Amino acid sequence: MRAHGCRHATRVVAAVGPGVSEESLLAAFDTVKRGTPAAAAELIIERAGREVVCLDCATRSVLSPQPAGDPAPGSRLSGAVTCPACGGTTALPAAVPEAAVKSIELEV
Repeated sequence: MRAHGCRHATRVVAAVGPGVSEESLLAAFDTVKRGTPAAAAELIIERAGREVVCLDCATRSVLSPQPAGDPAPGSRLSGAVTCPACGGTTALPAAVPEAAVKSIELEV
């Protein structure tokens, strides 16, 4: 950051999946940012939708985020959901990161 003329980070936006605890992520962020150019940065957490791949039609789809503890529409005990593209019931969660940094705002 300093090599690019930036003094510090003011905001970090992270996209998180359904398995991530917002409280745990906030606590971890507060711990790791101490003593860094991001020490005063605010963490904004956005819930990402679940990406699924259908075994019937091979379509990848993103389902709307679900509130913590709520089952996904059409979910079954196996974790399969109804495919939004073909209506098949063999759509399974795709392998995607549970958390990713979307953006960082810097002050120059």
